[in-house]
Amino acid sequence: MFPFRRGLRFAIVAALSCATLVLATAPRADNHHWDQLTFEEIDAVAEVVLTQAQALSLANNREYCG
Repeated sequence: MFPFRRGLRFAIVAALSCATLVLATAPRADNHHWDQLTFEEIDAVAEVVLTQAQALSLANNREYCG
């Protein structure tokens, strides 16, 4: 078998795998009702994420800066 055919087969398998993954996850994304979130819910999530990011930043500073 020629080397370019192995590369072509890999490219086709990779493309089909990606297409399958996208098609399999597309219906799940439709189940999220992002337009129905309230400001308070978004604010609560943002606050948690920012708090975690600050804690990680402080931990990294302590680890690398002493």
